[in-house]
Amino acid sequence: MKKTLLFLLSVGFAQVSFGQTFFTDSFSTYTIGNVGTDITGATPGQGSYLTTSTNGTDPTTTTNSDNSNFQIFDAGGANGQVLQLTGPNGDKGSRFMWQTGLPAMWASRTVGNNILEVEYDFYTGDPTTSVNTMRMYIYDSPPTTTSKILAGFTFAMNTKILTGVAYYDNTATAGGIVANYGFQMGLLGTTAANLTLAPNTWVRIGMSFNYATGQVKWKGPGFNPNAQLTGAAAGVNPETLYLVSSSGTNTAATPPVTNTSSAVARFDNIVMRATNTDTLLGVAHVSPMAEFSAYPNPVQDVLNVTNNAGMGAYEMADLNGRTVKAGTLGNATDATLDISELASGIYMLNIASDAGKITKKIVKQ
Repeated sequence: MKKTLLFLLSVGFAQVSFGQTFFTDSFSTYTIGNVGTDITGATPGQGSYLTTSTNGTDPTTTTNSDNSNFQIFDAGGANGQVLQLTGPNGDKGSRFMWQTGLPAMWASRTVGNNILEVEYDFYTGDPTTSVNTMRMYIYDSPPTTTSKILAGFTFAMNTKILTGVAYYDNTATAGGIVANYGFQMGLLGTTAANLTLAPNTWVRIGMSFNYATGQVKWKGPGFNPNAQLTGAAAGVNPETLYLVSSSGTNTAATPPVTNTSSAVARFDNIVMRATNTDTLLGVAHVSPMAEFSAYPNPVQDVLNVTNNAGMGAYEMADLNGRTVKAGTLGNATDATLDISELASGIYMLNIASDAGKITKKIVKQ
């Protein structure tokens, strides 16, 4: 695919047919308000998340570095409580949010589960003049100028352009180096093109990194169906999943771009898993949620599930990624699940269908 941007950055289990779920978070059980009380990355906040926020080195026009950059927000509708990330309001600064523990989970994965997949819901935000970027990156080490981005997304808040990111060997191109590059996610005819998302819209997007081969894949609505490449990080272990925001200032651009205001983006229903085959966003399909229904939700005892395509194996996982219920629906288009034995809380329901895999957040009362 055509390479368009170079990012040299200065600048979180059970074996079933869906692989090993390392992590899920719907943010539904958290308290509305700030995620944490420490923006130095030393003390965990809600959900054991660590956060750092800076205004950048002096001189800087950014003034809004604060715990309120990371908040649990009630978005209403189907998503309910979500994570809200506020970017820098000036020319410098960044925000990082992450959890520890991925290296241990990765080291203990089932043999052969060499593909790390991450998918999540992303809200594109209001139209804005802010040039903040909102990102989700799988890093090989704590972020520095030499860190490798094994797979990632970056979203420009002003243009609403979504770009895939990966560590890539571009030495075959004159002047090219091995570095973190950006890749266009759209398709215009047979040519790679920018993918522009609509403002104020929730989209579900996913990325994956194959440890054995270095292959990186990106999927989502409107994506180039061949949004994949062989990166330069085969054999490199993932260290942490980071949510990132930066000012977006680019003094090397012509003309130079300087940020003067902050933007807000939202994240929800984050899932991270290890698998031995491609299960990202239902393999080749992004299953339309209009065809799938799970009700009532919230539910007390019996959950009804329907889908136009026949439903096969299913699993329910708690927020720690532990499978608490699993079975098969025998290719039925409608079925009932007795979940009366489950404790009250939030669960992720995964159902395999002929059209791929569907994931739905379920609230058990």
